[in-house]
Amino acid sequence: ANGYFLIQMAAGSGGLYNLPTPDVTGTTSMSASSAKIILVNVATTQTGSCPTGAQIIDKVGFGTANCFETAVAPAASNTTSISRIPLGTDSNNNSTDFTAGSPSPTNSSGPDVTAPVVTTLLPANGATGVSLIVDATITFNEDIKTGTGNIIVKRSSDNSTVQTLDVTSNAVTTSGKNVIFSTQTLAVNTSYYLLIDNGAIRDIIGNNFAGISSPSVWQFTTGSAVTTGNIDFTYDLNTCTSSIPSGFSQYSSIGAQVWACTTFGRDPANPAGTAAFPSAVTMNGYTTTNVANEDWFISPSFDLNATTFPILSFWSRTAFNGLPLQLKVSTDYTGSGDPAAATWSNVNGKFPGLASNVWTLSDQIDLTPYKSSTTYFAFVYSSSDDEGARWSLEDIRVSNSATAPAAEISTNTSDIQFGYVPATTDAIKFFTVNASNLTANLTLSATGNFLISKTTNSFTSSISFVPSEVNNLYTDVYVQFIPPAASTTYTGTVTLSTAGPSNIVIDLKGNSIDDAQTLEVVNWNIEWFGTPNTTLGPPNKNLQEANVKTILRNINADVYALTEIVGEASLQSVVADLNAVAGPGAYDYVLSNYGSYTNPFASGASPLAEAQKQALIYKTSVVSIIGTPAAYVTNGVHTMADLSNPAYNYFSSGRYPFMVNTNVTLGGVTKQVRFVVLHAKANTSPTATAYARRKNGSDTLNFRLNADFPNDNIILLGDFNDDLDVSITAGFTTTSYSTFVNDNTRFFAPTYTLSLQGKKSTVSYSDMIDHVEISNEMQEFYMSNTAGVLSNVSSLVSNYGSTTSDHYPIFTRYAFDPVILPVTLSEFTVVKKGNAALVQWTTEQELNSKSFIVEHSTDGFYFTAIATIAAKGNSSTKQLYSYNDNDVVLGKNYYRLKIVDIDGKQTRSSTKWVSFDNNKMITVYPNPATDKINIQFRTVSTTARVINLVDEQGKVVYQGTSATLVHSIATDRFAKGIYYLQVQDSRNSYTEKVMVK
Repeated sequence: ANGYFLIQMAAGSGGLYNLPTPDVTGTTSMSASSAKIILVNVATTQTGSCPTGAQIIDKVGFGTANCFETAVAPAASNTTSISRIPLGTDSNNNSTDFTAGSPSPTNSSGPDVTAPVVTTLLPANGATGVSLIVDATITFNEDIKTGTGNIIVKRSSDNSTVQTLDVTSNAVTTSGKNVIFSTQTLAVNTSYYLLIDNGAIRDIIGNNFAGISSPSVWQFTTGSAVTTGNIDFTYDLNTCTSSIPSGFSQYSSIGAQVWACTTFGRDPANPAGTAAFPSAVTMNGYTTTNVANEDWFISPSFDLNATTFPILSFWSRTAFNGLPLQLKVSTDYTGSGDPAAATWSNVNGKFPGLASNVWTLSDQIDLTPYKSSTTYFAFVYSSSDDEGARWSLEDIRVSNSATAPAAEISTNTSDIQFGYVPATTDAIKFFTVNASNLTANLTLSATGNFLISKTTNSFTSSISFVPSEVNNLYTDVYVQFIPPAASTTYTGTVTLSTAGPSNIVIDLKGNSIDDAQTLEVVNWNIEWFGTPNTTLGPPNKNLQEANVKTILRNINADVYALTEIVGEASLQSVVADLNAVAGPGAYDYVLSNYGSYTNPFASGASPLAEAQKQALIYKTSVVSIIGTPAAYVTNGVHTMADLSNPAYNYFSSGRYPFMVNTNVTLGGVTKQVRFVVLHAKANTSPTATAYARRKNGSDTLNFRLNADFPNDNIILLGDFNDDLDVSITAGFTTTSYSTFVNDNTRFFAPTYTLSLQGKKSTVSYSDMIDHVEISNEMQEFYMSNTAGVLSNVSSLVSNYGSTTSDHYPIFTRYAFDPVILPVTLSEFTVVKKGNAALVQWTTEQELNSKSFIVEHSTDGFYFTAIATIAAKGNSSTKQLYSYNDNDVVLGKNYYRLKIVDIDGKQTRSSTKWVSFDNNKMITVYPNPATDKINIQFRTVSTTARVINLVDEQGKVVYQGTSATLVHSIATDRFAKGIYYLQVQDSRNSYTEKVMVK
C-alpha cells in the first residue's frame, strides 16, 4: 500500500472504540455480534452498523450480523498471530484472506522493507552424486511468494541453458518459506548451476529477493546411477507430492509447462470417479490460454528379458479438448537427455476419449516386441495455442504375465476409394494390417468386383496370414478393382477376421464413370500448411509440402477446398506441381483474405500471412471463377464494422467462410456453383463457449445462404469442427449444425451417413468433423454414395499424421449428364400424415428407369426395403410418385429411395427423416376390465400384429394376431389379477399393464 491503514473497532452491539495509542498493545473481547474490526484509511471515528464508503478498506472481524465476513479466520495462539495473505487483497472471506504464522509486527516506524534471505539450498551448493532429476527446495528466512521471472538451469562446462522454469507456471510451487521445483532429466556425471532472476521470489509484503546471478552460489554434479523399474509393482502416484516419483523423469521439448504432481488423483474407492484425490502426475497445456507444449513423462529402465509376457497397464484421465496422449517405447534410450535422440516406437495406449474427464483403465498393452534389458516407455503430451487438454496418470504397472494378452488387429484405413477406372481395366491400391498376439490365422475376404493379394499379383477373393506373418508387423495387403461394365458405380468390402477380436471391415468404392464427365471435389484441412513455425503442425515443413504434392497428384480431383493454409508460397508450389503433371495452367487457386485475429482495426492484430486461411484449388478446364462476392461469406477487405458484427466472434474472431462463385462445365453443360469453404470455431476451452460460438455461426450462415442464395447450387464444405450426428463437445448431444441438419428440405449432407457408419475424418479422434452440406438444387447432381473419407492416402507417405496433417481428405462427386444420372429427382420429401409417413418424390426426366425401392431405417444407417414402385421408364416430363408408410416407429423414421434402371444400375437418393412423438401407438380399454379388453391401434397394419397376454408368473394365457384397428380379448375366463398385454408389430413392441376384476 502507499500509506498506513488505521484499525478501528466498528459499530454494532458493543459500541464504538477510539483508535488505541500508536504502538500500545491491548485487548478487546470479540464475538459474532460485538466488537468487530474495520480497516480504514482515515483517522475519524466510523458510525453505523455497517459503514460503507471509499474509506472502508476491509471489514475484518468475523460475524454473521451487520454484514461482516462470511467465514472465520484461522485461530491464533500464544505463539502465533494472524496475517493477511496475500497482502493487500480481500476476497470477503477471512478463512482465505488470513493465515496463522509467527508474529512479525510492523509499528509506526514504517513498513517492512527487508528482502527475504536464503537460509538453505537443496541440493546443497557443491553437492555431488545428485539424482538425474533434481528435486530442489530453496528455504528462506520468512514466508514468500512467487513474483515474475525464471529459474534457469545451466550446464557448467559451456554455460548453455538446459531448462528455464517460469516461476508463475505449475512447475514451481511455494509453501510457507519454501520454493519447490523439479528439473527435467539431466545428463549423468555432469556439473550444473542454477540462477534465479531478481524479483522472481518475494516476501509476503512484496520485497524482492535479489536472486542468484553467480554460478558459484548454487552448483552441483549429477551421479551416474540409472534407476531400474520394478516388475509387478504398481507405481501409485497418489504418494507423489512436490516431485514426480523416483525413477520416472520428465523432459520438456517445447513450452513452459511440465509433467508434475497435482491433486488430480484417483480415489481407489471410486476408480472411475471424478472427485479429486491426491495425487497424480498431470500435464496441462492451458494456463490463462492454450499454449504450445511437447513434454515427455518417461519411465525408469525396465529389464524385460526375464519376463514371459510383459504387460503394461495404467489409469489416465483427460479433460478439456486437445490432442490425445501418445505412448512410445524405446530400447536404446540412455535414461537421460533429449529423448528425441533415441528410437521410439508408437504403441496403442488405449487412452480414454476426448474430454471424457473420468479415470479410465488402459490394460493388456503388450510390450513383448520390445523386450530388452533397458526398455523405457514414455507418455508424450502435445498442445498448441488452439487446443490444450489436461492429462493425468495414475497406478502405472508392468506385469509379468504367464499368458499372452488378448489378440488384436488394426488397419491404417477403413475406406479405399479407387475413383474412375475404365471398364475391363484394373487398378491396384493397398492398405496395411497390424496384429498382436494372434494364435489363429487371420483371414481376409473381399466382396463385389474387388480381389485381394499379398503381392501385386495372384489376386483372389480370400487370403490368409499365419500369425508369424502379421504379429507385431505392419503388413501390406493389395486390392484390385476391375469394373466389368462402363458407366457404373461399384461397392464392396474387405473383412478381416480371426479368433478373438471383432471383425474389421474396410469399405471399397470404385466406378467406371468417366471422370471427364463428373466433378470430383475434395475438402482437406492441411494442418498449418506453409507456416515457418516448426511448433505449429508437422515440424518438417519441406516434408509436409512434398507429401501434400504426392497425395494431391494421386487423388486427381477437379476441386480442392483447403483449410489451414498459412503460407501462400507453399500453396503456389503445390499448384505448380499439379501443373507439372497435368500441363501448364491446368490448375489455379484463390485464397481468402480473412483469418483469426487479423483485422487491422483490432488491438494486437496478427499479420494475415501468419494466419490460417481457406483456399480453393480448381481445374481450369472444368471450373472458372465468377468472383468471391463481398457479402457475409466474403473475400472482401477488413473493416472497423467487422469488430462489432457478432459474426466476427462466431467465426473464430474473423475467420469468415470463404465463398467462391464459379461456373462448372461438365460434358458441355455449364452450371453456376457456389463453393463455401468453412473452417469453423475449434472446440477449445471453455468448450461450452466454443460450442455456442460455432452454433451461432452455423445458424447465421444457414440463414444468410437461404436468404441471399435461395435457388443456387451451393456446396458448403471444410473443417466443421463438430460432427453432424452427435456433437463432439462434452455436455452436448445435439450438433452445433442442427440448423443445417434439420433443414432437410433445403440442405443435404452427403457425409452424414459417414458419421452414422462410425467413420472418422481425423487421425487421432473417432469422429467426423470434416463435412459437406449441399443445397437441394445441388443435391440433384450429387452422385449417390460417393462421399468418403480418403484415409487410404496415409499409405502414400510415411507417418502421415505427424508429417502431413491430422485430418484426412473428404471426397464427393457430382454430374450433370442425365445418362450418368438417369433419373433426375427434382423433389424428395417425407411428411407426417396423421399417424403415417407420406413419402413423395418427383422426377424431371427418366431414362431407362425400372423402379423405385422405398427403404426405411430407424437409425439412418441400416435400411430395409418396404415398398417397390414401378417407374415410368422413359419420360421427359415431370412425374409424381408417393408411398404411404403406416408402420412408423416412435422417434425418427429415416427414408431413402433406391433407383433401379433397366440395365441393373442402382443409385440412391438422399436420406430424409420424420419424427413421431411418444403418444401411445395403442389404447387399451376398459382398464380395469371385467368381461373383455379392447385394443385400439392408431393405424391398420399391413402385417399381422402378435398379441400376448401374460400373467404375473410369466405364463402366456392368451395369444393371437390382428391387423385391424380394434382387437378384443374376452377376459371372463381369466382369474382376477394383474396381467401384461404385449403387442409386437413389424417395427415396434409395446407392453401395457392391465387389471382383470
